[in-house]
Amino acid sequence: MIRQWCFAYGSNLLKQHREDFFLKERGCNGDFFLGEGTYAILPDHRLVFNRFSKERWKGGVLSVERQLGAAVDGRIFEVSDPELLALKEGAGKAYTQRTVVVLVAGNPTAVEAFIAIGNANYYKPSHEYLEICIQGRRELGLQTSGLKGAADDLPEESLLKKLFIYGTLMSNEDRNHLLEECGGAQSCQRARMRGVLYDLGYFPGLQIQGENQSTVSGELIEFSDIQRALKLLDSVEGFKSYTSRKNLYLRNMSICDTESNQQELAWVYTPQEVFEDAKIIECGDWKSYRGAR
Repeated sequence: MIRQWCFAYGSNLLKQHREDFFLKERGCNGDFFLGEGTYAILPDHRLVFNRFSKERWKGGVLSVERQLGAAVDGRIFEVSDPELLALKEGAGKAYTQRTVVVLVAGNPTAVEAFIAIGNANYYKPSHEYLEICIQGRRELGLQTSGLKGAADDLPEESLLKKLFIYGTLMSNEDRNHLLEECGGAQSCQRARMRGVLYDLGYFPGLQIQGENQSTVSGELIEFSDIQRALKLLDSVEGFKSYTSRKNLYLRNMSICDTESNQQELAWVYTPQEVFEDAKIIECGDWKSYRGAR
């Protein structure tokens, strides 16, 4: 039997909600998902309430749609009962099953997701449905700001406006002028991110996956127009798409620690491949390392 993995982002995050449906349909205790799931982020998508549920919820129901610079966090679960999951989602009528690429610990991973068969309209969710979605996110430690923004039809709330830079884009470095072409930085502060920093010649590469991680120094930039910034920087960094094998760098996401002792989720460009003979920058600081060469 082929194992199926599903990205959950809405009501299916709440375990009690899933178990209640299982009991109703199967007549016994159970769950159509296995385990507690694995944290994942769906990049360049936002949460939307773009389908109206007339009979069941009497209001808008949740889905995702593409939006550059936005991000939806959730969990991927192994599916134990695909038939029951499809029944709950109204597959083919209310939702359609699609393959999406999520980021799992920095690795692009293809999984299934249920996307509402909706339109461009906004439908206000019922209080009951919204509370189920909020509770599921809170129990799993996921963000609720994007969900609440979607419930109020505020798409800006899903945008991730911060970028961690660690090489030639930093202040006083060769390509720092490109930030002005991105519309300028709304704010800039020193920050650190866990990973392994490599010398790739004229520029560094930060790997955020794997072992032997240390602290890498850089700067956390906040843009007023993140979409304008990403359109330019994706081209500069050689990022084509999350399914391309021809990326030079991948537009990834990870947590960084700021100089004000805050943890922030930020975009970060990481090399798609690192050559085996690439030298590790032990100090984790491109500026210090470049000055000592």
